[in-house]
Amino acid sequence: MLKCAKCGTENEVGRVFCAGCGAKLETSGIRSEDLARMQRKNPLAGHGKKFLIIPVFLVLLLVVLAFNPRPPYIGERGTQLGARRVEAQLKGFAALTEGRSMATTFAEGDVNAYIEAKKIGAIRADALSMAAGEGYLAVRMARAMQPRKIGSFRVAPRMTWDYLFVPVGGRLSVRKAYLGRLSLSGPMRTAAVRALLATVGSEKEWACFRHATEIEVSRGQVVVHVAR
Repeated sequence: MLKCAKCGTENEVGRVFCAGCGAKLETSGIRSEDLARMQRKNPLAGHGKKFLIIPVFLVLLLVVLAFNPRPPYIGERGTQLGARRVEAQLKGFAALTEGRSMATTFAEGDVNAYIEAKKIGAIRADALSMAAGEGYLAVRMARAMQPRKIGSFRVAPRMTWDYLFVPVGGRLSVRKAYLGRLSLSGPMRTAAVRALLATVGSEKEWACFRHATEIEVSRGQVVVHVAR
């Protein structure tokens, strides 16, 4: 214990100022036994900086993963003819009258060509593409963020969002979502899906798929059943 020379209060070893009067304590008389006892009481004493490095490293790792974008496109790129084919198929959906139904097969490359030729200028993204696998649909959205000035440098990082959907009846249910190479879950995944819906949800083509009754995904193609 350290006894205050001013008020006589006994203070724990390690204090700098007296708990009783606030005067600065004289520490030159601390014995080695007292220091050893203090270390036993606080085994982390003297290691605070080492433990601080761990959360800082984890935060930096998450930032690196999130800001490590993937290539902007996935799936087959398609042709102008394919883009026109999708345009005609969508018009067929839009022309359906009450009580009518139809099923249409969309080719992966045709859809990507349609998005790039007809929609990429309207949506708030640099690139949007899809890849159809056996029972799943992968979607990638790429977007350049607002330029930022860091020191003398001006940077505009590109972010990529990846989604893995599986068909459930007439809907696509999200199974996985990534920001860059960082896997998202919980509220972060929900926010990422909302970002995608905000990008495409206002486009007129989206209304066609609100009447979908069944969606089937196989390698390279998506079959959509629509009923009015």
